[in-house]
Amino acid sequence: MLSSLHKLSPMLGKVVIHLPSAGVTLFARTRLKMGYAVIGDYILDVKTKREFDRAMSEVAVAPMLALNWLVHVDVDSFSKKELLAALKANTGYSVVVYWTKDYRTYRMIEESKEYKELGARGTLFSYSRLSSADIVYLYGRMVGDMELGFELSKDILGYVAKNYMYDVDAVHELFVQVRSGREINTRRDVIAAVGVAGNSVSALALKMLRVGFSDEKGRGKAYAALIRGIDDLSVSLPYAKIRSYLVSTIKGFIDMKQLDMMGVYGRLGKEIPSVFDENRLNRLRRYDRFILGEVGMPRLLNLYMALTRTGGSKYDAKLALLEGLSVYMSSVTPLTQKEKEAKQAKFFKARAKR
Repeated sequence: MLSSLHKLSPMLGKVVIHLPSAGVTLFARTRLKMGYAVIGDYILDVKTKREFDRAMSEVAVAPMLALNWLVHVDVDSFSKKELLAALKANTGYSVVVYWTKDYRTYRMIEESKEYKELGARGTLFSYSRLSSADIVYLYGRMVGDMELGFELSKDILGYVAKNYMYDVDAVHELFVQVRSGREINTRRDVIAAVGVAGNSVSALALKMLRVGFSDEKGRGKAYAALIRGIDDLSVSLPYAKIRSYLVSTIKGFIDMKQLDMMGVYGRLGKEIPSVFDENRLNRLRRYDRFILGEVGMPRLLNLYMALTRTGGSKYDAKLALLEGLSVYMSSVTPLTQKEKEAKQAKFFKARAKR
């Protein structure tokens, strides 16, 4: 969590942070500076292995006006060999923060022998996705503390937390605009300010796959909720694009299932058949637990075929999309009593873990 950054123990020698957003990186650096109570003269910035070696010589001497030096290291320009050597280095009277925007680099560090040998002297954080608590915390520090009267309603903040969790830059930019006086009162205002969330189309696809109801009244409510989701997206995406992105997302989920059935999904990033779109699969990988564990291939195929049919709406993208959704919804059968009980049990089990 972001709130942990200003509570880190001064006994920690090395901190690894994966953060793809420049704006939130500046915020995080400020929290670290406050948490470690370090003044500017004892903060060093490093971008190359040569600079790192010079910095390690400097931090071998205890600082006069602080408990530790604070060294920020941008490791994305380091070779693997240089990075692993930097993890092993004697960091003297300093806390060294290793920053990366690349999740693969973060995973390499996490799995390395050099990091594991640090034990309690090292810790790591990944902020490619912000939790609801992270977003509320960021909002409180960037906007709430200012007391300027420009605030987001609880509903809008909840919408941002749910739909923009993977768009770290967009969340930061939205809060910058609110802090500067921009009024954000509706979902459309959010989209107008920072665009459609990168995961919004994927989120809509997941809602379609998760849809469940016990009677016709429930079917109507579920259908209306999905139409509202499409309407939100249409603020900044044409209907043809929404449909195209949905089809691509569902096709990616189908590929995921096929690779799993073939027993090669675990090789993603190493060797999979070239007919599969690996870039798309990597983008969708964060959903694999749900897709592989809870969604059947028949439902995926039903949705894919419904969205790709043209019917009488070949030249009207909005109508084609809504017709496809209608066809899909009509194919979904109401939940049985046993299915409802299983769904409720799963909900309460997940809630108990929070």
